Amino acid sequence: MATSVMGPTGAGKSTFIQTATGHTDGVGHGLESCTSDVSAVRMNFPDGRDVVLVDTPGFDDTKLSDLEVLNIIAKWLKDARQDSLELSGILYLHRISDNRMAGTPLKNLGMFKKLCGDTFFERVILTTTMWPEIGDELKACESRERELRKEYWVDMIGRGSTTMRFENTPETAWNILNSIIDAEFGRRFDSAVLKIQEELVDQGKKLPKTEAGIQLHGFIEELVEKQNDILRRLREELGQAGDAVVVEALLTDLGQLRKQREQAMKDMRQLNPTLLGKLRRIFTLPPRARSSKPTVPLKSPGPASTNPGEQHGQTRSSESWDMPDTDGKPLPAGPSGAPGDQSPSMVDVVDNRNSRPPLDTPPETVSS
Repeated sequence: MATSVMGPTGAGKSTFIQTATGHTDGVGHGLESCTSDVSAVRMNFPDGRDVVLVDTPGFDDTKLSDLEVLNIIAKWLKDARQDSLELSGILYLHRISDNRMAGTPLKNLGMFKKLCGDTFFERVILTTTMWPEIGDELKACESRERELRKEYWVDMIGRGSTTMRFENTPETAWNILNSIIDAEFGRRFDSAVLKIQEELVDQGKKLPKTEAGIQLHGFIEELVEKQNDILRRLREELGQAGDAVVVEALLTDLGQLRKQREQAMKDMRQLNPTLLGKLRRIFTLPPRARSSKPTVPLKSPGPASTNPGEQHGQTRSSESWDMPDTDGKPLPAGPSGAPGDQSPSMVDVVDNRNSRPPLDTPPETVSS
């Protein structure tokens, strides 16, 4: 029985798994990403049932681009579907300490919905984290929880999703996992697949053509537009600045933003190379030279060759993303080769049975 733990970077995914298992290696403190690949831990419950907890990277990762994150998650879900490994449920983690639902949290939720699809919502537990213990802060968080249920999660709850609190204790973690297990055994032989699994495996779509890929393209397109607006303003301020300290600060900001924009445009090129060519021309021309007339699009490269005989563990993630640059050169590789070319280790088992409480309360993490 496999359960995936998803959510934004810093929401507490790794902490949840490590609290549930009692294994604390690699815990991330703060907002820097602790997980840059898909990993898994198997836990045995006292009644003989076991659960594989799958830890996934979050969007807005500090080490990976959003495209690389989507590629990693999609590749694992595709491989799981092809190997008939069914997800019993998903825990979607959200920091209750976030003052408002905007920016990164909202984008992550939108991507998550596209990955899942409506029919999988009944297997999702919307899990709030970072709860304070007492006082006015607790009351404020309870108010945010009500807001999440009524405004941002209402459609998912309407399709069967439930909400639970992870209060950074083993007991609350086990309660959440027990909810997944009980629901799975109640469904018996009912099965469900995520939307992106259906698109990639059953419909044979490439990742850029999936709902999640299209959604990410829209986010990146908006980001590139904002970055170019800021770049123009920085250039104007730089031309007017007389103070050496101000000039140095502006140059630093300008350099960092250019790097961010270049990464975003590389991601866009892989999602939709034709549209990127048009955007590149629009943003690099001076304002007076811009025209509302259609721009001749770049020629879209042909699909990369794939080997239909490739087996699980050998499937190249580049079958979805290997698109050449406009000058014919391949795009820079990701952290370990082609973007998303990280294969998850399905069971990264931790032996923690000696530190577990008595068998009548929690599960235990066991070695194979």
